[in-house]
Amino acid sequence: SYVGVQLTAGSERFGTLEAAHFEPLAFGEPSLELIALLGTMTALALQRIQQGLALKRGEAELARQTEILRLTSQIQDLGALVTELSTYLARSLGAPVAGFMHYDPQAQSFRALEPFHGLTEGLPAGLRIWEVPPDGPLAAVWASQTYWLASAVEGDSLLERAGLAAPLVEAGIHNLLIAPLQSGEHRLGILLAANKPGEGFGEFDADRIVSFATLCAPLIEAALSLHSSEAQQEPGQIRSGNPAPALDPPLATAEPILLITTELSSGLDLDKMLSRVLEVLCQSAGADRGAILLTSPEEGQLMLRASWGAGTRPPPGGRPMAQNPDQSLAGWVIAHRQPVLLDDLSQDDRWVPFTEERQPLLSTVAAPLTVGEEVLGAILLLSHQPAAFSESHRRLLASAAHLIAPAIRSAELYGLIADQAEHLGMMLRSQQVEASQSHAILNAIADGVIVTNRSHRVLLFNPAAARILGLPAEQVIGQATSHLLEALGEHGQGWFDILHDWSQATQPRPAPPEQAERMELSDGRVIAIHPAPVLLGEEYLGAVSIFRDITREVEVDRLKSEFVATVSHELRTPMTSIKGFLDLLLMGVAGELDTEQRRYLNIVRQNTERLEMLVVDLLDLSRIEAGKVQLHFQPLEVAALLSELQQYVEHRCQEEEKRLSVHLETPSELPRLWGDPERVRQVLANLVDNAYSYTPTGGEVWLRARAAGAMIEIEVTDTGIGISLEEQARIFERFYRGEQALIMGVSGAGLGLSIALHMVEMHGGRLWVTSEGIPGKGSTFTLALPAARPDGSGPLGEES
Repeated sequence: SYVGVQLTAGSERFGTLEAAHFEPLAFGEPSLELIALLGTMTALALQRIQQGLALKRGEAELARQTEILRLTSQIQDLGALVTELSTYLARSLGAPVAGFMHYDPQAQSFRALEPFHGLTEGLPAGLRIWEVPPDGPLAAVWASQTYWLASAVEGDSLLERAGLAAPLVEAGIHNLLIAPLQSGEHRLGILLAANKPGEGFGEFDADRIVSFATLCAPLIEAALSLHSSEAQQEPGQIRSGNPAPALDPPLATAEPILLITTELSSGLDLDKMLSRVLEVLCQSAGADRGAILLTSPEEGQLMLRASWGAGTRPPPGGRPMAQNPDQSLAGWVIAHRQPVLLDDLSQDDRWVPFTEERQPLLSTVAAPLTVGEEVLGAILLLSHQPAAFSESHRRLLASAAHLIAPAIRSAELYGLIADQAEHLGMMLRSQQVEASQSHAILNAIADGVIVTNRSHRVLLFNPAAARILGLPAEQVIGQATSHLLEALGEHGQGWFDILHDWSQATQPRPAPPEQAERMELSDGRVIAIHPAPVLLGEEYLGAVSIFRDITREVEVDRLKSEFVATVSHELRTPMTSIKGFLDLLLMGVAGELDTEQRRYLNIVRQNTERLEMLVVDLLDLSRIEAGKVQLHFQPLEVAALLSELQQYVEHRCQEEEKRLSVHLETPSELPRLWGDPERVRQVLANLVDNAYSYTPTGGEVWLRARAAGAMIEIEVTDTGIGISLEEQARIFERFYRGEQALIMGVSGAGLGLSIALHMVEMHGGRLWVTSEGIPGKGSTFTLALPAARPDGSGPLGEES
């Protein structure tokens, strides 16, 4: 046996978790659910380990980058600075070639900043200036502000359209990684690396170059500014006493970023993590207040997830903001995906104060939190002083937002998966408890239970089934039902055929209780089998079969039938004599009778007839149960049968002076019916007698017939007392009679409908009742019997 599950967490795939067993059918649904839960937890742990390793690598890389920036922050010569930075980048990425290209907005092209690491003779002339066509890779980097990677330069469509593929190949460059170089809103150029051996550049290399570009951009901008100032001086001109343009201290950005990276790698408690990150940013920027707000699509508003400088922090999970996202500064930053730097909030209509402040907040710097195309929220730093923040603070916040947003997404994903895993664990535990309870119940019940799958293999065989069938469970579980059939012999063939038919049918249906299989074992015991299919929608999954030892019930029923038959025969002989002598007395053989004597004798005669009918019904029932009823089939004219019944009811109405209307409806082209004339008349007479007896004076009775495919349907409808839904479920039981006053006033033993149902089923037909149970609306008994073939040789639809 084998069971396996793929290890996935979100869109990441880590491998598979597998289990095997030497025994067949060792794993069931609980095993599948358990391994699915373990797979989820394992994938979650692997993802957490990968994230931790990636954060540690990023932290170490940031520390190395911070060190190189510290060493190069005092270098003001552009060439020397480019040399140091490109050398570090090449070593960091393991790429032989690395360098910078400066964007010329007037020429709308990129110019190489010499020297280029790894190219001793510099870039070839054809690569020193790169044009920026709208559909080229540089335009894509410029527009998206993210990295661009070419695993193979030769054949790359974007590079070919830009006219760069051939020169790059001639220069010996095979693969390429490009990142944008931007300081604030100033687009300086691009940072590139090339010719990494092996499989080339990967996602981690891309993240590393993007992070490095963010940190070194201020240095390149300052050096370019200084270089431009020196180039504009005339030869021999003495520099004024003004100092050189101040370099933006990169360490002021790198150190907070390093602290933020450390905090982000410390855990996945989102609220705690965001509070610490916000504290680092506020202290680094000298802000009086700070806030991190995340979008909540379900609530349609912003959630305050972290706050600094406000005294009270939001509760776990955040607090909804009263501000309308569409009319707030944070909402604008989120909607436009742009950072803002505002020196005077009082002059900006987008600003809505969070709470009542003793001292108003006058300036802010804010940035969106984005992951790919999704905006998660915004981060804001605020001050009570006007113009408290500078461009360097905006760069710091933008860099921090670039790190914080993926960490938020990872923490949310981890929380979601953890909640799902906990829910799955609780469900599995609940199912295991239910399974244990069900197993205990199945082991305790007296009936045998056998569960089979769609392949007819036995999955469950409880102790009662082992006792009833005399087979050890270990010899049956896991085996095919055909193996079980070999042990049961031909007695179990009917049950086996039902399961086989279900597995082949498109929509299996349970066997009706009255058609439950019965088999007699070799030791004389009688077993009743009640199978039922297990369905999932329309898919057949297997079957559950209940085995019950009914040997005692069968014996009791046999003794009862023998008793009824014996008593009926013993009653019939004296009843014949009593009825004969009553007839003689009423004929005046013993002398003339006065009116009172004749009335008494008629009462005796009526009750004798009732007793005789009961005896006849009991004898019929005993013959049916004993299988001694023989049917003699022939074609029957339905219209003639119903006409006889109509005349019978009308004659009875005249004799008993009961006003009742009897209607007959039969189509002219109705096929003949295939049945035993005596038994069909007996069934119809019973239905018509009931309609007559239970319909009050002034009521109506309809006799209708119609063709229904290969069957003839006959309806007997009345406007009598009706039959309640509860009684309809028992109306065909032996000796059952309702408890209404009109029913109790009519003679009968409750055998007529039971006998009628048996007779109809012996004809291969059906008998059912429909009624609303409302007096005056009555009941309709429908009898469906096979139609005869036109030549009268047999039932319609059956091959001759």
